[in-house]
Amino acid sequence: MKGLPLILLFASLITVTARTALPALHSKWEDCILINSNGDSSKAQIRYRKDYSAEGSMLTDEQMLIRQENGTEIKLDLKTLTEISIPNRPSGSNHYLIMNTNAAYPGRYKVYRVITEGRCKLLYTEKPAKAGSIFIDPNNHAGIIALSDERLTEQYYVYYNHELTLVQIDDDYYLNSISKNACLEIFRSCTEVTSKLNDKKAKSLKLNLLIEQFNGCTKENN
Repeated sequence: MKGLPLILLFASLITVTARTALPALHSKWEDCILINSNGDSSKAQIRYRKDYSAEGSMLTDEQMLIRQENGTEIKLDLKTLTEISIPNRPSGSNHYLIMNTNAAYPGRYKVYRVITEGRCKLLYTEKPAKAGSIFIDPNNHAGIIALSDERLTEQYYVYYNHELTLVQIDDDYYLNSISKNACLEIFRSCTEVTSKLNDKKAKSLKLNLLIEQFNGCTKENN
């Protein structure tokens, strides 16, 4: 990171979606560091949210607010950022990456929470999905799906060499066998990790620990 000017992000570093300050109606703010695509960083305060990772469209609402020194609130434009760091939070919930991973939607950015740090990372995000219900019409017995409120589904990714790989994991980060082959491809340069994945006796492997071992392996080989 380069220097941390107190709040220059509202000038040259960060472009905000609305120049007009919003009414200061919110509480629960926490210190953060915003990093833009040039690598420049700025201190600010972000409105508290338990987890900021979700679809970019969900983060344009008032939950993604920055508070200026004078107390006014400004909405963030995620296109200008690459990372959000929240120093006072514990590891696994204090670092977020912002990426546009869909060329078909150049204006849509997603926020990923970094679970495991290093050259290879384990990331988490949430994807909104409509919850549906099926009703039976008594006249023609046709099934009718009614979409209800939007809900969130969890998604986990391995991020390595600027590529995201969707993986299936179970509780406590145990790797689901469905994603074994994908992980073998990612970790192919580290025999210590691939041998564990190929060991038929090793039925329960934690992906976060495999990534930590892989990162150690890549350091030794560089």
